[in-house]
Amino acid sequence: MSKKPSRSHKHWNNGEVEILRELYPDSIMIEVMAALPSRTSRAITAKAIRLGIKATKEKISEGASRGAQGRHISEETKRKMSENNAYYWKGKHHSEETRRKISEAQKGNKPWNTRRQLSEEHKQKISDAHKGKPNPEHSKRLKELYAQGKIKPPLKGKHHSEETKKKISLKVKAYGFFKRKNREAKFNKKRLRGLLKRPTNPEKQMMSLLDKNFPEEWKYVGNGQVLIDNLNPDFINNNGKKLIIEVFGDYWHDPNRNWVISEQERQARFNKYGFKMLVIKESELDDEEKIINRVSCFESV
Repeated sequence: MSKKPSRSHKHWNNGEVEILRELYPDSIMIEVMAALPSRTSRAITAKAIRLGIKATKEKISEGASRGAQGRHISEETKRKMSENNAYYWKGKHHSEETRRKISEAQKGNKPWNTRRQLSEEHKQKISDAHKGKPNPEHSKRLKELYAQGKIKPPLKGKHHSEETKKKISLKVKAYGFFKRKNREAKFNKKRLRGLLKRPTNPEKQMMSLLDKNFPEEWKYVGNGQVLIDNLNPDFINNNGKKLIIEVFGDYWHDPNRNWVISEQERQARFNKYGFKMLVIKESELDDEEKIINRVSCFESV
């Protein structure tokens, strides 16, 4: 049994060919589609090429703009189109011959915006989009002017006061540890793993202890689930009590570190919202009995 031909491969009758010859060169694709409703745009284009009929660029662009009028592509569709294009063109390059042909075809073509007058609203949008972005041409021009002596660098000849020097020195000393350690790739990897890992090992140890001795009473929220005055507590009470348990790592909560928020400040910020805080230090976690007693007393407050 022979397969039924699709409408795109259906035989073209004389009437369809005459409509195609009459409309295609002088009309847009939408009008041709309306005259030949049983044909797809691909079939119409292919037949026109076989017949030697060529439409002008103006007509094609006009039809494309009218056909897409009022349509908006969703972000999901844009993403899929981008992925498909990237997959299709991966590893593909134009030959030298193709590049030469493209170059010759583009010669003499004027840019799309030649003599185009932009509205004030359009100019303002362009200006807003570029605000805050570095302009490499601006920096090049400044360097040329500095070299020519036409302008002076804004800080040339200026000196910091002794007070300012002292503040800068304190800042440098505070971050001197990381300044030295940042040269070590091993340290950087370890630090990043520690920052991204939630829960941390001490938090896991505390979580296991609470689940074992105080089932369903405490919830771990140290991965950013809860923020109180921009502070993220480690554990919060599940029974409606405004109680918080914080697990302080020996390194990250060392009071001698400049970046550390003190225990008193954390408690004060939690107190503003009626929360009480219990601090468990990493070095104390090995004494399980002591931790259980402290949490029991904390809950009974």
